[in-house]
Amino acid sequence: MHIMHLIDSGGLYGAEQMLLGLVRRCNQLGIKATIVSVGDVGVAEKPLETAAKAAGLPLICLRMKNGLNFSGAKKIVQLAKSHGADLLHSHGYKFNILLGLLPRRWRLPCLTTVHGYVHSPLGSRMWCYEWLDRKMLPRLEQVVFVSEQTLQHPRVRGLKLANANVIANGLAQPTQRPADMTPLANPEIAKFVADSEFLILAVGRLSREKGFDTLLAAFAQLHSNHPHARLLIVGDGGQRAVLESQVAALQLADAVLMPGFSEQVASILTQAQLFVMPSLTEGLPMALLEAMAAEIPVIASAVGGIPQVLNDGECGELVPATDVCALQARMEKLMGDPARCNELTARAKQRQLSLFSVVAMADSYLTLYQNMLKRED
Repeated sequence: MHIMHLIDSGGLYGAEQMLLGLVRRCNQLGIKATIVSVGDVGVAEKPLETAAKAAGLPLICLRMKNGLNFSGAKKIVQLAKSHGADLLHSHGYKFNILLGLLPRRWRLPCLTTVHGYVHSPLGSRMWCYEWLDRKMLPRLEQVVFVSEQTLQHPRVRGLKLANANVIANGLAQPTQRPADMTPLANPEIAKFVADSEFLILAVGRLSREKGFDTLLAAFAQLHSNHPHARLLIVGDGGQRAVLESQVAALQLADAVLMPGFSEQVASILTQAQLFVMPSLTEGLPMALLEAMAAEIPVIASAVGGIPQVLNDGECGELVPATDVCALQARMEKLMGDPARCNELTARAKQRQLSLFSVVAMADSYLTLYQNMLKRED
């Protein structure tokens, strides 16, 4: 069996980490899995490609024109067939659309993992792509959602999919403890972490749906009461300028750092006192699993698959999305309650190990792959 994974990645976030873990595990089990990393013509090496090479994973870097590129879709299929692939596994709307528009007889069987939904402005180009994506999902052989909550999203429920499954994301390995960590390579991050008496960490793309504007507003209230607290937001994206303006307006320049993407999130996690995920929408976030594995107390929005992961608040504090006051109150609560923090982290660590491991995730995908191929025979 040879599975070819298709992704057009803009960073090294949850979907990318899930994919790296799945491909690594499949190849360990003797199931050939290859990452096809697609990008626009002229794009340099992507973070995912660097990480895949460093891990020794099978990788093909493909560059082609963006948009409804039917010749590019045919090129992907020809590439897959030339490498003896049996199945295509899509990770993103781009390939759902391109492969869904192709007649079935022209392509290999295809499944997709829907990692989450973003609510783009009505009539925007992304809104059009999301609409097309939903129209194409029934045309693919299998659609995998990372949580039951994502499957029950109103936009998904209306599709009445007969080919839907739920497979939770899994973490490749527990996050290492501080003694095992290499020093932080970015001197700006290293100094900020070293100077922080109480470090609050958030990780993700700097995009609207991640809710970092809510976090900054809540942190401003907290910081007025706890001036020793510091906030580190790791990630990059299109909202950087907006968030930087908010930091300046709140006069938090000395207390907030947004250094961009970092390959050392695991090291930073082990030195944080609190992890916050203020998202407006999520599937099943890998960064949340990493925080649980690192035994860092978690506060997160009650959206998507997050309540499922945190066992409805048994393994982490849940707050309503966009509720600045609730988020600020929960952060202050955990800052002053180490016993509650220890209770949450112990439960979270055990839950991550038992339910959200890469072994369980890969086993579920392999069963699905095998069933798909049986139906093709």
